[in-house]
Amino acid sequence: MEPNLRYTMCFLRSEDRVLLLNREAPPNMGLWVGPGGKLEAGETALDCARREFLEETDIDLPNARFAGIVTWDTETGCSGMYLFVADAPAEFEYHTPRITDEGILEWKEIAWILHPENCGIPPHEKHFLKAALEDPTTYEHHYVFRKNTLVDYRTIPFEHPVHL
Repeated sequence: MEPNLRYTMCFLRSEDRVLLLNREAPPNMGLWVGPGGKLEAGETALDCARREFLEETDIDLPNARFAGIVTWDTETGCSGMYLFVADAPAEFEYHTPRITDEGILEWKEIAWILHPENCGIPPHEKHFLKAALEDPTTYEHHYVFRKNTLVDYRTIPFEHPVHL
C-alpha cells in the first residue's frame, strides 16, 4: 500500500542545536519533536512546512531543504510526511524556552537529541533526524508499527520529487 503523505516536519538548526517543540497534545504528547503539521488543499510540501513553522514558532524560515520522507505502516493504514531542515543564519537569535499553544519551544543540543538513552523524543525520530542533519542524500525512512510498537525500520534512497 502506498503511503498518503499528508504532513510536514521541519527542523531549524543553529550551530550544534535544533529547535524542538515539547508537544502539549497527542500525538507525541510530552515528547520533543520538530514543528510541523497537515498539508492543506493545493499547498506544496515546502509551503506547508514554512506555514506550519511560522504558525508554531513565529519564525519565517530563511531556507529549508528537502531532507526526505518519513512513512509509517500501522494496523489502520499507511501515512507519511515530508521532512525539511533549515539552517539559521549566524546572527540569528531566538530566545527559549517559549510557551506556545502547541507546547514549549526549546533549543536542544544535537548530542542530547541523538543520545541512545534519550527517552524525551520519539525513538524513531532519532533515525531520520540524524540522517537529515548529517547526510545530504534524501531518504525514505519507513517504519512499521504494531500495537504502537516499532517492529521494523528501513531506509532507502529517495528521489527528490519535482512537486515540492
